[in-house]
Amino acid sequence: MKKFIRHIVLFSVFPVLFAAVHMVPLYVTGEFMHPARIVAHQAEHNVLCGMAYSNPEAGIKVEGMKLRQPQIVILGTSRVLCFRGEFFSEPDAFFNAGRAIVRLGDCRAFFEAVPMDTVRILIIGLDQYFFNVHWDDFLDSPRDYTDVTTVRDVLDAQTLWKDWRDGKFDGKRLLNSPHIGMSARMKDTGFRADGSREDGDGGDAPSPPEFSETLQRIAAGSDRFSYAETVNEVAVQELDDVLAYCEQRNIHVVGLLPPFAHAVWGDMMSRGSDYAYMRNLQATLQPLFQRRDYPLFDFSDLVVTGAGDDEATDGFHVSEVAALRMVIHMAENSPVLAQEVSLPLLTAALEQAHSAYRVWPQESN
Repeated sequence: MKKFIRHIVLFSVFPVLFAAVHMVPLYVTGEFMHPARIVAHQAEHNVLCGMAYSNPEAGIKVEGMKLRQPQIVILGTSRVLCFRGEFFSEPDAFFNAGRAIVRLGDCRAFFEAVPMDTVRILIIGLDQYFFNVHWDDFLDSPRDYTDVTTVRDVLDAQTLWKDWRDGKFDGKRLLNSPHIGMSARMKDTGFRADGSREDGDGGDAPSPPEFSETLQRIAAGSDRFSYAETVNEVAVQELDDVLAYCEQRNIHVVGLLPPFAHAVWGDMMSRGSDYAYMRNLQATLQPLFQRRDYPLFDFSDLVVTGAGDDEATDGFHVSEVAALRMVIHMAENSPVLAQEVSLPLLTAALEQAHSAYRVWPQESN
């Protein structure tokens, strides 16, 4: 028996050491850090959080709302992550809850998971495909905001072992970077303390992005680009319920239909009835906002903001410079938002923008 146990121990040593070599850096970089600790650490040290093998983004947004108790919140998918606290007169009063929702049906679950008492203004990004019945039939359950990443989740990420094998990790950066998470340490990419996203070196790309992948999805009518002629009335009712919730709590809502690159929008609009529901979206949703004296802005075509496609990061995401243009436009047409910004300062920032992608140079840590 002793001999058997000795053999078991010997055969176990190498797998354990192998796992430890790979797992310890993940712990050191914060891949397993609880969202509450993440947002507290960010608030104190002003660092990025960008995970490569875990996905605590929903928890980060919930805990960020709890810690910051913001007065101005932007809620949406990744398409609103380009909005920054610095766009507002009181940056600390703002929080970007981009990627807190995946579908429109997640909104009310998010409201139940976070404190909304301090929120005075809710800017909500209404992705056009929220209203496409072929993309969302509202049969799925809302997002679970109590889910926390486990060690097993990270181990199940098959790319982890491949990335180690391919030598994608720089030991010096892993040890010396102050950021949280592998992506943040290796690429300077991740969420800022205000919830907005820093895209790292890619944020200074010198030329317009390629839209071929998005155009291929449009040609195939796949996923978020499924074809539909009519607006999904179930989604319209869900939005009405969200607006009613905010109205009852004296939260002023500003709606926006986020931009597609001009080339992408033009391709969709050239396809006859394939995206007819998008053409009718503004007219369908406007009455819901209008009867509550809420504004709704249609930025579906990027050129509406005054930007060119060089300010797009891909077919349906735009840069923080384009986001600044949207804030200026909304503040010029919304008395409520106008009180929260300094238009002369924002206009000056736009004129002096660091690049088509960045309003200000990337912060160094």
